[in-house]
Amino acid sequence: MLTLQLDIVTMMTLLASGHLILALMLSWHRVEPSLRATVRIWQAAQLLKAIGGAGVVFGVVSENVPVRLLGNLLIFTGFACELMAYRRYVLHRTLPRLPFGLLIIGSALVLAGIWVPEAWRTQYTVAAASTLLAAFTLLSCLILNAHRRRQSNPLPMLKVLVWTNGLNSLATFSRAISAVLIEQHHVATQAPLNEAAFLLNYLLILINGMGFLLLIKEEVDTKLRELVVRDPLTGLFNRRHLDSSLEVAIEEHNMAQQPLSLCLLDLDHFKAVNDTYGHNAGDYILREFARHLSQHLRPADLVARIGGEEFVVVMHETDAVTASTRIQDILDNFSARQFRLGKDRVKLSFSAGIAERRNPVRPSELIRQADRALYRSKENGRKQVSQYAANSESERDRAAHYPLAE
Repeated sequence: MLTLQLDIVTMMTLLASGHLILALMLSWHRVEPSLRATVRIWQAAQLLKAIGGAGVVFGVVSENVPVRLLGNLLIFTGFACELMAYRRYVLHRTLPRLPFGLLIIGSALVLAGIWVPEAWRTQYTVAAASTLLAAFTLLSCLILNAHRRRQSNPLPMLKVLVWTNGLNSLATFSRAISAVLIEQHHVATQAPLNEAAFLLNYLLILINGMGFLLLIKEEVDTKLRELVVRDPLTGLFNRRHLDSSLEVAIEEHNMAQQPLSLCLLDLDHFKAVNDTYGHNAGDYILREFARHLSQHLRPADLVARIGGEEFVVVMHETDAVTASTRIQDILDNFSARQFRLGKDRVKLSFSAGIAERRNPVRPSELIRQADRALYRSKENGRKQVSQYAANSESERDRAAHYPLAE
């Protein structure tokens, strides 16, 4: 019968080499400022695990217990830094209390093995060390999974990292079980469970490392895509995204025979704000208005700033009457607010025009219809919501003030 026996010392050397390679790869990788701290902490973690792993290998081969213990402490610190890097990625803050609190407690329990009877000392040390490492990877798995579940469109690599850290925790905990079950067990014991755990650890380290690099790349790519479709001042979608999304939305609602309403909003007397209080005050009002819209609309509604003080809201599966009621509520709430501009407290309002997709219609025509309704709101004194009326002769003949290229 063919059996496969793995050299544990060789596997430990490969693990240390893998961590070193990952640290070097990250040192050559250019990272944008918002992710730089996360990447540097994660890089330090790999370097600590590489040096610690080399120390453990040297300690096992030379039977030097102090060097082996020091190597283990460096590995523990590396895992604590890796957990801190994941928390930094999720929370955008460096919070060392949990990782290093666990590091201090776990290291103390491992070092307590010095006072364990010699017959059980190596088994206790391996079991305690493996349990500590399993705790680190389990916490990383839980933190990343909680972050993934909170996102509406999570990055694919997040799922990979969740699974690799979860499996790594199981593999490492199996080594702790192996240490308890096998008499005179030590880190390099040739036992099937111990060998399988080391092999799985090595494979997962490679997947975890490459997964982290790809996660950072996905994060940067996502931000670049956001820059293309987002308005830099308000963070809302821009005209480019509106044009492409509106066409798809109209087609989908045509097929499903569902109503769709487009609302065109324009801040009243906004030029006076810029002229009186300056453009910084105007930018502040635009950001506050964008935030107000986002807070009072459904997540499914598309909100875009299309230029100056003009905004568009696309309401899916919503008729014009319902859309008018919702926009009127937003108008009432917004016009009741006071904004501090310089020494003054200022109240503002907006006018709105709403058009409903009743028949197959081009995006440009739907926007023109909403624009005609908006024009009527302004003609009638502003601070009101109007619906497009196709059967009105004056509405059909009025030229749109909102031009759109065919």
